[in-house]
Amino acid sequence: MIILKITDPFPHLIIEDFYSEDELKLIWQELDFLTSPHKLIPANIDGSIQSSNALSLSLNNVYKDLRHSNIASINKKILLPKIKDAFLSLSEFFEHITMVNNMFIKIKYYENGHNYPKHQDIARFTGINYLYKEPKKFEGGDLYFDDYNYKIELKNNMFVLFIGCLWHSVTPIVLKEHAYITGNGKYSITNFLSIDETIR
Repeated sequence: MIILKITDPFPHLIIEDFYSEDELKLIWQELDFLTSPHKLIPANIDGSIQSSNALSLSLNNVYKDLRHSNIASINKKILLPKIKDAFLSLSEFFEHITMVNNMFIKIKYYENGHNYPKHQDIARFTGINYLYKEPKKFEGGDLYFDDYNYKIELKNNMFVLFIGCLWHSVTPIVLKEHAYITGNGKYSITNFLSIDETIR
């Protein structure tokens, strides 16, 4: 795990090699299970903005108890002290990261022509894991922050953490094969981090 603290053009974290090899095996077991037309649905039906044409699935709706999800269990590491401390060190305005106690997780899957237009997230903080099968069979799918003309180039097994209110989008995917839901597109695991004041 390589933690990169970025301050320009705005404070955010990029973590490379986020998952270990053992964690990746468990993550891919679940992603392969969830990758089907019967489970992945159009993002606008799953509660995303209507102009998004990606496919989506909310883990919190799939599992009554998220402990049954490899992804949800492993992604608790997002709130490890070393990650929270690194994020907090970027700005005193990020102090609420220490109070985060609620995580809503969405899987998004992008194939040929899929993108995600400019939008903001309701959550206080947004953390996104990026995965794809090697060798990579598509182009695009980068994270773009519109107000800053700033692009984070997609890398496999990368995690990005930023303030949810920042306007951001996803550049279009160009997949070299055109079969539907092949599993060879881009996966993003979006973790919406918030503070639930009813949890003490």
